[in-house]
Formats: sequence, structure tokens, C-alpha cells
Amino acid sequence: MWDSLVAIVRIAIFTAAHVTGGSLGSGIFLVSAAVRLTLLPLTLRAAREARARSASKPSPATVLSGVIQMPLLGAIFTAVRRGLGAGVRFLWIDDLGRPDLMLAGLVTSLSVALAMASPPPAGQTHVPLAALLMSGALTLAFLWSASSALALSVGAGSAVSLIQNVILRRDAMLARPKPPARSARST
Repeated sequence: MWDSLVAIVRIAIFTAAHVTGGSLGSGIFLVSAAVRLTLLPLTLRAAREARARSASKPSPATVLSGVIQMPLLGAIFTAVRRGLGAGVRFLWIDDLGRPDLMLAGLVTSLSVALAMASPPPAGQTHVPLAALLMSGALTLAFLWSASSALALSVGAGSAVSLIQNVILRRDAMLARPKPPARSARST
């Protein structure tokens, strides 16, 4: 069953590559982004419920989100990790099967932007600097030796997560109590 799911993801990537003029890198990016965009309503709901519960207990939506996301995202990573893109050029990258430090740096920057756009923890006005540094360091450490194809997939997922966090931050700002209106004094 797992191999069937991975095969479906590989077919989707090759189909997207065909549609984009044979660009396997574009296919990987588009399929990864499409899966994350498809899951966006579910992940938004789970994040909103978790925030409403102050993250005290996982809500059913949070559990369901994880149950649905993990196999799909795992299948993408497995398809890409199994050598998809080896020897294939994309943009400035000579071989999607090998690491590219510039791409790793770009995806790491996106990861830090993602952390910056995250809604701050309850009772705080901004995301702690330590969280930003940790996000960047972990992403860079992971991508330092990962294939460029995997970095493209992570970058696509991070781009969608950035959209998700912007929406959640907007929700949090709209939910804040508004200051009382000043009354006009008559003189």
C-alpha cells in the first residue's frame, strides 16, 4: 500500500513536470505545494482549535490533520528521496540528486520567515529570537546534505506554511480586543 502511494506521487510529479515543459524540478515543487495547499483548510482548522485550547490537549482536528498529512508528506519525501531528480538540471542546480548550498540557504531563509510569520505564543507579542534561530539552524542542518529535489519539496511546503501562518496571524490580530473608543468632549 505504501509503495502504491509513493508511486502515485511519482506519477503526479512526472505529470506536473510534463505540463511544465519537462522540468522535473518544477514538477516536484508544484506537487509538493499542491499537496500542502490541499491540506491547508485542515491544518488551519487544527491550528485554530489548538490555539483556542491554548495547546493544552490535541483536538480531534489536530489529530486528524496529522493522520492525513503524515502519509501524504511522507510519500512525497520518499518519492524524492529515492533518487528522483538524480542527474537532472533545474535552474542553476546541476543535479537535483545532490545538495545545493544556495538552494539550502534560500529554503532556510524561507524557514526563518515562516517562523517570523508564526503567531506568537499566548501572552507574547512576538516570536522569540531563539525560536527563529533554532528554525533556521535545524533547516540548514537538514538541507546541508539533502538532495536538491528534497530541498525543493521542503521549500514548497514552507511557502504554503508561510501563507498559513500569515492567515493565522491575521486571525489573531482580528481576535484581539479593540481599545475602547474615545468619546468626543463637547466644549
